[in-house]
Amino acid sequence: MPIPLIVAGAGLMTLGGLAAVTQEASKIGFPSSSGSGDDEWGETSYGDRIREYESIAIGGIDDEDPDDKRRGSQGAAGAVAGSSAGVAAIEASKGCKKCTAIGLVGPHKQFVDSWSIISINYQQRICSTTLGLEGTRTYINEYKCLDVAFDGWKEEECLFLEAKGKYDQFFKGDGEPWYDGVEDTFNQGTRHQFVMESLENVPYCHWHFLQPKSASYFKQKFAKYTNLKVFHTP
Repeated sequence: MPIPLIVAGAGLMTLGGLAAVTQEASKIGFPSSSGSGDDEWGETSYGDRIREYESIAIGGIDDEDPDDKRRGSQGAAGAVAGSSAGVAAIEASKGCKKCTAIGLVGPHKQFVDSWSIISINYQQRICSTTLGLEGTRTYINEYKCLDVAFDGWKEEECLFLEAKGKYDQFFKGDGEPWYDGVEDTFNQGTRHQFVMESLENVPYCHWHFLQPKSASYFKQKFAKYTNLKVFHTP
């Protein structure tokens, strides 16, 4: 991207950090504006465009260290907050365009029986969504728009979210994938971009990766998708 805006996640926790994001974002100019299950909510739910910025979260995760977990959680929150601040600042300076996804987004249950606890926790952390039970099966609350599933949705920002946990296991030391299933992930991103384009390119979708190799790989793969941004969010 020609004018990357680098946002420190920790800085967003202060008014000074937020002010810096808002000031820099306002300088960026452009024309104004996965799973199965039925579609009922479990426990709870939660309710623009931005082209040239990135958010780098501070912190990491150590499964054995509660303090590191806390820092990692704050880092992810900072990265998502960075996305939010950038979107809000740019739209405030350029004039809002009505979110074309509103009214087309509905609830979706994604069953997680075969998921790792790390993947479940990461999606909850990035998307602020909840788990539910249907009989003996556990599901996570997701969203669907135009029959395409998304991990998270922020209506007030017209922003979809996607969280990818331990994906580096599918890549070799040189950063190239060894697992054919990686192509399915690329196809998922293609579906997401198609939804954005079908809605007049107003919504955006931010993909957050827990690990660096997968984040770097998909940032390159999705470079041509103007409404889909990739972040490494440990």
